[in-house]
Amino acid sequence: MEPRRRQAALSLVTRPQDGRILAISRGHDTSNWGLPGGGIELGETPEQAARRELREETGVCAGPEVDAHRVYDAPSRTSHAFVFAYRGSLWIPQELFSVPFEGHVAWLKPQQLLAPSCIYRDFTARLFAAVGI
Repeated sequence: MEPRRRQAALSLVTRPQDGRILAISRGHDTSNWGLPGGGIELGETPEQAARRELREETGVCAGPEVDAHRVYDAPSRTSHAFVFAYRGSLWIPQELFSVPFEGHVAWLKPQQLLAPSCIYRDFTARLFAAVGI
């Protein structure tokens, strides 16, 4: 029997006023940034997982009135990543919080997520090209 493919859902949240992207570091390594997201739990849709992970990792909430639309799919032989962007007003806390063992949360310029120290930079570069960032 073939092993089940890992599935992940991520959120692409941008600030229109300056083009920065909501990012989370991998643990305490603030040279290694990526998008908020994580695994899809049993019985959860990719969209539900993206909303849950966004809230859990950053405190940012996309309520049910906010439209989540899939902007990028990245299937591979061993995994599948779904990336969602949001139309509508997100609830963003005054101060972004960091979750122990998850990472630090910050608004970054897109090129900061493409630094050589970011392990998901190739994935992020393909995503940015696909959505025009």
